Amino acid sequence: MIWFFLIVAAMITGLSLIGPFLTKGDTPPARGKITAGLIGFVIIGLGVYALIGQPELTKVGALTAYEAPPSPSPRGGPSAEDVKAAQAMSPKDRAAMIIAMVDSLAEKLKDNPEDPAAWARLLRARTVLGQDKQKAIDLETVKTLFANRPEVLEQILDAQ
Repeated sequence: MIWFFLIVAAMITGLSLIGPFLTKGDTPPARGKITAGLIGFVIIGLGVYALIGQPELTKVGALTAYEAPPSPSPRGGPSAEDVKAAQAMSPKDRAAMIIAMVDSLAEKLKDNPEDPAAWARLLRARTVLGQDKQKAIDLETVKTLFANRPEVLEQILDAQ
C-alpha cells in the first residue's frame, strides 16, 4: 500500500518540477513551486531509502566513527590473550607453545625470506632456546640471503 502512495507522491513531485516549464506564454516559472518540488523529491527519496535501503542508518547515533579491530600484536608476536593463556599453562606446555611459535616464524621466513626483523627475532629465539645447531643453519641462510646487502646483514647480526 505504501508503494502506491510513494509512486503517486513521486509523480506529483515530478509534475510540480516540470509543470512551470510547460505553461504557455511569457510567465516565468514559479520559484516556490520548483523549490517545493525539489524538497518533496528529497523527502520521497529519503522515504524510499528508509523502506528499501538500510533504515537503521536513519536513526540518531547509528553512524559512528570506524574503529579498527585490535591488531594481534606488533611484529606478529603473541597477543595479550596468548600471554595470559601461557601463564596458566604448565611449564612443559608453555615450552611447547614457545617452540611452536619459533617454528611458525621459521616457516613464515621460508615464504618471505626478505624480512630482516623477522630473521633477527628468529636468531634471538634460537639463542634463548639453546637451539645452537639450528641457529648456525639459520645464520648461514641469512649470510647467503643478505650477502649483497652488508648493512642489512650487520643489523641482523647486531640485533641477535
